[in-house]
Amino acid sequence: MSTERFLVDDEDDIVLARLMAVAPMTVDGWPSAYASTYPMALKGIVPSAEFNTCIEAINQAVSDYYPCIPCYSCGYLCCLSTLGLSLLVRQPCTTELEQAVEMVLKRVNKRETFLFRGLVWKLKRPRHTYTSWIEICQVAC
Repeated sequence: MSTERFLVDDEDDIVLARLMAVAPMTVDGWPSAYASTYPMALKGIVPSAEFNTCIEAINQAVSDYYPCIPCYSCGYLCCLSTLGLSLLVRQPCTTELEQAVEMVLKRVNKRETFLFRGLVWKLKRPRHTYTSWIEICQVAC
């Protein structure tokens, strides 16, 4: 029996670009936008117009589902009275934000341009750091 893997692990993917958060963050690390500058590492791999279309769709989803002012400020305003515990509780609004971004990334990854070249857009959000970024990876064979 063959021991080949049909789906590779995340560690085996080659990271071509990281799109970092460029705007204010929520209490639990969601930005209101990701970097929209065209990474030079993608030159010759992904047309800049295609990149701009995809990052605009992602940033639009983030903008649409970004937590409202009461949810955003609740974590910070209640921080003093709860001795910082309000910063540890995830905001209920950010669950919808995460689902919306994942849905947009699935649609982006199904584009013919990326399927043909083996490129995958991934949302990276380690829970212990309260930050997030988007990686554009090439699947290693």
